[in-house]
Amino acid sequence: MVAVCVLCGGFGTRLSSVIGTLPKCLAPIRGVPLLDIQLSQLIKAGFTDITVATGYGHDQVTTHIRSGRFSGIRISREPKPLGTGGALRWVYRMGTSAELILVLNGDTVTSVDYHALITWHRIWQALVTMAVQRRDVMDEPVPSSEEVSVAEHKIRSPTHSGRVVNTSDPGHPYRRTGVDLFSPHALDVVEIGDTADRERDILQALRAGGASLWAYGEHVDFHDIGTPERYRDAQDRIPQLVERQTTQEVGRRRSQ
Repeated sequence: MVAVCVLCGGFGTRLSSVIGTLPKCLAPIRGVPLLDIQLSQLIKAGFTDITVATGYGHDQVTTHIRSGRFSGIRISREPKPLGTGGALRWVYRMGTSAELILVLNGDTVTSVDYHALITWHRIWQALVTMAVQRRDVMDEPVPSSEEVSVAEHKIRSPTHSGRVVNTSDPGHPYRRTGVDLFSPHALDVVEIGDTADRERDILQALRAGGASLWAYGEHVDFHDIGTPERYRDAQDRIPQLVERQTTQEVGRRRSQ
């Protein structure tokens, strides 16, 4: 079984000039809260064990989920601002029976194929697998080399993946989408209740210890709403992404 955690505890300071005190995850995309779009994607993909991790705006998020069309969604409230790593550790402080934990940021929508990501993770027996996107998919500059060294493996195209060194490097042709797949014991590097960043205090710590961290790369749409500019762009781009996914799903069903 794969458990899912959507991290929705951020303050959203950069976006407050646009959405006021509304939590980022409830920011409307053409009238639909972003969280509803994420949950719909996850439920359509067949996930049933879903937790929304809250902090800032907990009451608003809880009221929205409880009064909406989603049932069976668990809500976890951090006792203090714990960061993206600490909040994730807090959700699973009592452990989990899940084989894997799929983690999403609450301010993004992607077209990541979750089941392909899970398959890749299992094939390579990874501790953590990060879904990544080629920067040129977003019309960003990439190095001229077609072959990018990623530790002892190489990423030759968006459909081939390898071990990750540091995808946050601006010169790296891939960037993280904020979708990560964890084996539960990977979270043990963070003490329960400690403030921790998912990248710095979990992923980099695991990488430094020689853990098996992998990237799964593909042609992925990835949109976050972290700034007013991105939020404005998302009003068109996210509905287009959802429409493409719906069209593709209809096509798959007809071909079966």
